[in-house]
Amino acid sequence: GLRNPSDTVLSTGTYYIPGSSRGYRDDTRYGAGRVNLIQAITQSVNTYFYSLAYQMGIGRFDQWMAKFGFGSPTGIDLPDETGGVLPSPEWKSRTFKQPWYPGETVISGIGQGYWMVTPLQMARALATLAGGGLSHTPHLLAATSDGLESPEIPYKQPAPVQLTHDAADLEAIKQGMLGVVYNPSGTAYAAGIGNGFPYLIAGKTGTAERYSRTTEAYNTNKNLQYLAERHRAWFICYAPANHPEIAIAVVLEHGAWGGSAAAPIARKMLNQWLADTPPSERPPLPVTAVATPPSAPAPTIP
Repeated sequence: GLRNPSDTVLSTGTYYIPGSSRGYRDDTRYGAGRVNLIQAITQSVNTYFYSLAYQMGIGRFDQWMAKFGFGSPTGIDLPDETGGVLPSPEWKSRTFKQPWYPGETVISGIGQGYWMVTPLQMARALATLAGGGLSHTPHLLAATSDGLESPEIPYKQPAPVQLTHDAADLEAIKQGMLGVVYNPSGTAYAAGIGNGFPYLIAGKTGTAERYSRTTEAYNTNKNLQYLAERHRAWFICYAPANHPEIAIAVVLEHGAWGGSAAAPIARKMLNQWLADTPPSERPPLPVTAVATPPSAPAPTIP
């Protein structure tokens, strides 16, 4: 591989492709310092993922993302499912008759540009990570029957596929997602969605911009209504983090931030899951009465 979870990348606030003067920004104006994978997930450090996508190249990047189902329908037993868009040089040439630019590889690393995904695709990919890299085809139909007096016949589902095998890499992702919810530097920490919930929640925020910037000036407008008109707010999570039972993807067409707008909705869904699950069928509670997440290290400021 190109990078280990412990490898660090320096975030100064703007990432530059070597030899280029065009900058690609972090959300934090002056950057997050030197961060590893766990810290980059916890704090949503764009530069970490910009540089990783650029190192991989769009071909390798697309091959990896396609393994997790992006760019193709999930196969759920519902009509008219879309596969979204997993952009590539071939796709862009075919669609727009235009060449692919290195900057488009960079922004693909944070899911922007031509990327199009569905909430179901996100939830399936997340469930794959939560389940140790085992990918299942989502479905609604469990069984069929010819009538009320006829026996139910289980509907045969496609066999799951093992996509990843490195437990250490998956553990690093989980630790980063726990940090999103429980670390004071996490992007969903302020929403408090882990407070009072009996299980650990592993989550990730996302804020997809609907408009490209047209100048080098920083936009300092923090009005939530203004931001909601410009953003799509995402939050994905699974729980319990140490015994996964449910994966959730929330997207708001007009949401200011993933942490403040979408994450609380996910918490309500988790509350309902817990209420609908009989106590005898719930996963075992943590050793302590209140779930206590591990602490994540702070970023290193050079």
